Amino acid sequence: MLKDKPTIIAKNDLIEINHGRRFPKGKSYLLFIFLIVVFFASFFLPFSSLSISIQLVSIILFLFMYTATTGLIIEIGVKIKFHISALGIKQGSWRKYKGFSCLVLKTSMKKRDNTLVNQNGDGVSVTEKFQSTELYLMDNSHRKKILCGSFDTYSEAKAFAKEVSLLIGYPIEKFSPTRIQRRS
Repeated sequence: MLKDKPTIIAKNDLIEINHGRRFPKGKSYLLFIFLIVVFFASFFLPFSSLSISIQLVSIILFLFMYTATTGLIIEIGVKIKFHISALGIKQGSWRKYKGFSCLVLKTSMKKRDNTLVNQNGDGVSVTEKFQSTELYLMDNSHRKKILCGSFDTYSEAKAFAKEVSLLIGYPIEKFSPTRIQRRS
C-alpha cells in the first residue's frame, strides 16, 4: 500500500527512505478526476484508434500518478541513490556518500498557491500558508543536506527522526549552520 507520508525500510546494508506519493490523493484529486472524466468521455467517441489511444494514455497516466513516489536509498558510508519510482520501476543514479554526520529537524512556514475556479469560470488565486517540518541528513557545518522526509507536525517528524537515527547511528541535532568566513 502506497502512503502519502515518509516510510523507512531497512534491508541488510541498505536503508530505503520513501518520501511518499509524488502526487498525493488529497492534493491532486482534481487531476485524478480529470483523467477519469477523459477516460469515460472517450467511450462516447466513435470507435477508432483515437478513442483507444485516449483510453490507454489515460490509464497509463492515472497509474503513473497513483504509484509515483520519490525517495532515497542509503548504503551507509558508501553511496546514496535518489530515485523516483512509478509502476514498480525505480529510476535514479548512485552518488558517493561522504561528509554526513547528523540528522536535523527544521520547521518552517511555507506558502502554497492554489487557483480556484468559480462558477463564472474566473480563476482566483489563493495563497495558503502552512507549517512544515523536514528531516535532513546533514554534515558538520549544516550546509550540505539531503531531505529524508517532510511532515505536517513536529511530533511525526521527531518520531521518524528517532527511527532513522537508530538505523543510521547519527545523532539528532539542532539546526545551527556555521558562518561562512568572507574575504574582504
